[in-house]
Amino acid sequence: MSVRKITQNNQVRWEVYVLSSGRGSKRLRRRFETKAEAESFLEDYKARTPATVNRKTDVITV
Repeated sequence: MSVRKITQNNQVRWEVYVLSSGRGSKRLRRRFETKAEAESFLEDYKARTPATVNRKTDVITV
C-alpha cells in the first residue's frame, strides 16, 4: 500500500496503489487531486478490509 506523487501533463496527482491480498492478487489504483484525499482513501480502505492471515507463517498483516 502506497501513496505516490505522479506528474502528468504538467499536473501533479497522487496515486494510491494497493494489492488486495498480497502478491499475485487484484491491484487497485486510484488517482486524486490532493495528497490528503489520497491518504484519506487509503486509511478508509485499510479500515474496510479485514486483516489477512499468512497460513505458512501465521503472521497477521493489516
